[in-house]
Amino acid sequence: MPSASPDPDRQYLVFGGTFPSEGAWIGDDPDPNNPPGREVIDVLLKSVDPSLPESELWVEEEYGWSFNCKVEDVTVNVLVQFVDHWLVIVQEVSFKPRFLRGAKYRAAVLEVAQRIHRALQSDPRARNLSWTTATEYIELARGNRLGV
Repeated sequence: MPSASPDPDRQYLVFGGTFPSEGAWIGDDPDPNNPPGREVIDVLLKSVDPSLPESELWVEEEYGWSFNCKVEDVTVNVLVQFVDHWLVIVQEVSFKPRFLRGAKYRAAVLEVAQRIHRALQSDPRARNLSWTTATEYIELARGNRLGV
């Protein structure tokens, strides 16, 4: 079941909010040059690593925004999308097989997730924060039971 706070196994954050999602759409599709989420990704970038320049942001496959950051030499990716709700995915970036990564990878992802959670929890534009696994997210989205 979804959790109100991040943990190492729940890397998908679903939430509602009043961040602008309009103006970045062409019909039913996101504008490939300016998809929704720029305001959200700015908040997350500042909360995760204020020293990262905005030039480190990129448009991810024409549907969201993304950036990488480092925690204890572990690269962590943050991705933001909007599809009837906000979705933030926090995951490690590594070429090592998962079984070789060790505890520092889980700890780095958790640290970034906690920073994001604190930032959004204190932002009046965000509401109903819920952390899920990838499988939980898919099941809840299929049943339209995300609760945001």
